[in-house]
Amino acid sequence: MAGSYSTSANSWTSQQYVVDEFSGKLAIENDGDIYLAKEMDKTERADFAEYLLMGSSELNEAKCLVTPSKDLALIEKAASSAGADVAEVTASGESALKFVDDQNQKAILTLTPKYKIRQVFCVSETEIALAKSKIFFFSKLLGIVPLVKN
Repeated sequence: MAGSYSTSANSWTSQQYVVDEFSGKLAIENDGDIYLAKEMDKTERADFAEYLLMGSSELNEAKCLVTPSKDLALIEKAASSAGADVAEVTASGESALKFVDDQNQKAILTLTPKYKIRQVFCVSETEIALAKSKIFFFSKLLGIVPLVKN
């Protein structure tokens, strides 16, 4: 999955994503911001597909990464403010997601479902009908954004 991805020339938005290891941690970089990532397992992909109103098996063969919607710098700041161990919180995408989920549960207004506070990047060998592409990025802000590998 490592590589550079962007929106096509005729897209309504201009986005570029780099999937790679940054400081030894799996992450997605967008516009200079680093988002710690973790690979989604089959159950998580089925849950996400259902959230998007696809069939639960639509993403079975896809490889997907999930990140918090907050970038690494914001998570470090939030962890420090909460008195948490910043190194522990930012050790991996999984630990960052757990911290964000825990903070969301403590908030006065919790955001549910969890995909309001997460972003997902998926790559498939076959076209994903809803995305009209083999590769897409999802965030609550942008919705589903079809991508191409550079």
